[in-house]
Amino acid sequence: MKTQTAHTCKTCDKSFKYLSRLVRHRATHSGGKPHACGECGRASSQRSCLAQHRSAHAGEEPHICGQCGRAFTRLSTPHRHQRVHSGEKPFVCEWCGKTFNYSTLLAQHQRIRSRERPSQCARCGKGVIWKPSFRNHPKSHSCSDAAWTSAS
Repeated sequence: MKTQTAHTCKTCDKSFKYLSRLVRHRATHSGGKPHACGECGRASSQRSCLAQHRSAHAGEEPHICGQCGRAFTRLSTPHRHQRVHSGEKPFVCEWCGKTFNYSTLLAQHQRIRSRERPSQCARCGKGVIWKPSFRNHPKSHSCSDAAWTSAS
């Protein structure tokens, strides 16, 4: 009988069956993103994520929704997209009971309720609930994108 060796992260004690998964996990603690897209500069901690990102630049969308024909770059996206057709909303707000079809929408809702602003402009201190909200703010007083900091 073959014994399985657990590979444990020294930072958070999370265990992995495979050493490669532990190595990939360690990047979450360092925040390092060594794999950068040559086209737009977006960086990733994993080479596989960068490859997926590059396929989006190339216009590759091999994963198709069987109901509406919408195409996606990621294999997991059509599965989540099915919730649009089924009406499934598995994510529930613990405070008010409102339901959401995506965990990111629930997280955004909870930030609104708690008034949490996880990212803010280092220049003026303005906080935002959702990172894409950053796009228009720099124009308001010549803040650069680099001025944004994230609390998370």
